Amino acid sequence: MGWSINYNQRDEITELKYFGDVTKDDLQKAFEGAVNHVLEYKSTLILSDCREMSGGHTLFDLFGLIEELENADLLRSLKEAVILSVNAESAANVEFWETACKNRGFNVKIFEDKEKAVAWLKS
Repeated sequence: MGWSINYNQRDEITELKYFGDVTKDDLQKAFEGAVNHVLEYKSTLILSDCREMSGGHTLFDLFGLIEELENADLLRSLKEAVILSVNAESAANVEFWETACKNRGFNVKIFEDKEKAVAWLKS
C-alpha cells in the first residue's frame, strides 16, 4: 500500500509511516523523501513507524537501500528510531534493517513504543 512522510517541526524529526504492503519502489521513494527532508530541514532525526506494515518487500530490497545509505555520505550523522511492526515477517525485516545498519556504522534503534522512540531521538 505505501508510506507517508511528514516533518514534525516541534521535535525537528522527519516522520515516516509505513502501512500495508510496502514494495521495493515504496522503500526507494521513502528513502529519497527522507534524504530530501534531511537536506531541506537540516535535521538528521528520523522516526520510521512500521507498526502497520504487513510486508511487500524482501531482505534483498532492504540490503540495497543500506548500500545506498552507505554511499550517501551526508547521512553518516543520521539517527533513526524504528517502531517495530506487529506483523512477524515485517518485524523480522525491521530487525534485519537495524542490525545491518548498525554493522555499517549507522545509529539505528528499534522501539515498540512511539514515545520512547521520540525520547531516544531527542536525547
